[in-house]
Amino acid sequence: MRNIEDCERGYEFSDRGGDTVYFDFFYPRQSPTQHIEIGICDVRASDGIRIHYDFDRDGYVIEQPTQLAWSSDEPTDYKWKEVAFIKSWALEEEQKRNEPM
Repeated sequence: MRNIEDCERGYEFSDRGGDTVYFDFFYPRQSPTQHIEIGICDVRASDGIRIHYDFDRDGYVIEQPTQLAWSSDEPTDYKWKEVAFIKSWALEEEQKRNEPM
């Protein structure tokens, strides 16, 4: 459920139950590009990813760091690089083809 604090922060996390956590940016065009950074804490090492919405291309950009820092007290420039682009409404044409006539 959205409340005033969520709107002031500009985002909301919510538990969808089961294995899903939901995240919403509120009107991200009103500020510089906002990113969601996702990492993993496990014995299996993995690069994190960063996601943002590209309004010019109308889709989601997924980036990975090209430079990593394993331990440092100083901020690190991870030099994020786009590794995937997912078009918004990418499956709309497929859905139209599968609809009954």
